[in-house]
Amino acid sequence: MKQLGSTYKSGVEAMKAGDNAKAETLFKEVIAANPNIAEAHYNLGFVYMLQNNGDAAEAAFRKAIEVDPNKSDAYVGVSTLLASKGKVAEAFELLNGVSALFTQDAKFQFALGIAASNNNGKEAEALAAFTKVTELDPGNVECLYYLGTMAISRNDIPAAMDLLGKYVAGAAPDAVNLPVAKALLETLTKTKKKK
Repeated sequence: MKQLGSTYKSGVEAMKAGDNAKAETLFKEVIAANPNIAEAHYNLGFVYMLQNNGDAAEAAFRKAIEVDPNKSDAYVGVSTLLASKGKVAEAFELLNGVSALFTQDAKFQFALGIAASNNNGKEAEALAAFTKVTELDPGNVECLYYLGTMAISRNDIPAAMDLLGKYVAGAAPDAVNLPVAKALLETLTKTKKKK
């Protein structure tokens, strides 16, 4: 058993070092010795994602869920892969179907918010999930961007400006949504001045 733990740890280290082929081999060794280690299936799925092997990644994530139905990041992995294949409704339904298990999991709630925001007619679910993230993980400023854009769609301009302003102030300089948030905030500010 100690050897198995060492092999698993080496797999994690290989993955962190970017040696995906070695990590894949090591995680497969762990799974062959004990197929009931959900984390090994999950990490193997993550390695497959890095290798752009979506089908194998999805199978590994689903196996992680089968081994441990409480493994929230495996659900998120499957949902992300489904969305990348254009199956956004299925991605949302997967997360929404188990959301009661992960009401206190900020990363899961964020993924649920993203999945909901990608589906027309699921704005209420997205709003609830992103609002929950602000309570569970105040350091996650990305949810402020989504809440801000949702406030724009509701025509709640003061809330949108507040949320986007907080996002711009707290986002990392290389945050993918930062340029859009700055442009939106600038446009909202100009529009408000004209009124």
